[in-house]
Amino acid sequence: LAISALVGRMGRDFEDAARVHGASRLAQLRVLLAMLAPALWAGFAIVFAESISDYGVAATLAAQAHFPIATFAIFEAVDNFPTQFGLASSTGALLMILVLVALIAQSRATRGRSYAMLSGRTRPCPRVRLAPRRQAWMLALTAGFFVIALGVPIFASLSAYLIGASGHGLTLANYRQVLSDRTLRAPLLLS
Repeated sequence: LAISALVGRMGRDFEDAARVHGASRLAQLRVLLAMLAPALWAGFAIVFAESISDYGVAATLAAQAHFPIATFAIFEAVDNFPTQFGLASSTGALLMILVLVALIAQSRATRGRSYAMLSGRTRPCPRVRLAPRRQAWMLALTAGFFVIALGVPIFASLSAYLIGASGHGLTLANYRQVLSDRTLRAPLLLS
């Protein structure tokens, strides 16, 4: 994803320019890699950070495959009794340091270069002005989308708590239990 936009805009113009000026195949490759370096390093940093922070794959595959992953080690340290907060926090700190090292390596490798490519082919996108009626429709459509996207999960979670233990009928028993439990009163007040 980090490279596709750059490669799509780049075309063969730069390779042709290097060839016209007498560059060998190796020199052409060096020119292209130098232009792709910021995108490549950004892609590597993103993939590295995403892969070491991924928990879903670790939770589903690591336990059965006996493939130790740091995020799963954090889960095991917190999930087992007695809870080992020191082990979990030190593993998490190590992961943060690794991400920081990857970002520093990406920053040093790109040395402030950007993704900007100069070419005569790029045209600015035209701004489209909508008529007031169409603008109102688009605003209503966007608002409706967000009402559905946010409203449905909120309604589902609230209704799940209103359903009784028997699974029939709506009740406030779950809320009464939470509010009457003395051990939960302090955390609720603090939250």
